Amino acid sequence: MRDKPSAVLFDLDGTLVDTAPDLVAALSAMRDHFNLSPLAHRDWSAQVAQGGRALVTAALNDAPAVDQDQALAYFLAHYEAHLFEHSTLYPGMVSLLDELVEHGYRLGVVTNKRHALAVPLLAQAQLATHFDVVVGGDSTPHPKPRPEPVTAACDQLGVAPAFTVMIGDDRRDVEAATRAGAGALIAGWGYGAPLIDEALRATTAWVDRPDQVGSALQRLGA
Repeated sequence: MRDKPSAVLFDLDGTLVDTAPDLVAALSAMRDHFNLSPLAHRDWSAQVAQGGRALVTAALNDAPAVDQDQALAYFLAHYEAHLFEHSTLYPGMVSLLDELVEHGYRLGVVTNKRHALAVPLLAQAQLATHFDVVVGGDSTPHPKPRPEPVTAACDQLGVAPAFTVMIGDDRRDVEAATRAGAGALIAGWGYGAPLIDEALRATTAWVDRPDQVGSALQRLGA
């Protein structure tokens, strides 16, 4: 049994926002910039959580002559200029955030996306006003699954990890929360959820839709 949570931290990509469309568009633009054939038509969403460099590497697996650092720089510049053109909020997300704020929860974002990309993305998605803190992948010496980002968010919110729950779609979200002493909820609608193994599913609360989060938080603090 945990303490009743009073703060909720959200992962960004694949939890709050379906960002894959704009990331894939940036990969396509990158390949076009280097005069390569069009990006392969497949589901890239599972790789979104691995970060920009991993995405670029995967998208250039047929082009070893292209300089990876130059490609990454172009990809990030294009993505920064088109953060929220094709991306969408997950259904029910705004209602969930409004509900949590109404019930007095302090909210934060803990993402492995660079802080300089996460903040304007939240603003363009019209989510920024819901959150009291945003911790990016470069905000602490080590990103998730290390506990530092969760601990930093708790410190800035003034809420102990024991009273905090992290919601994310990736194993690293759960591991970061657990190592920090916080609770965790797996966002079953996200990119990484299908890759989470049965052992972790058996020991971590799971929600299939945003409208199930409120009741799940109540159960965690029961």
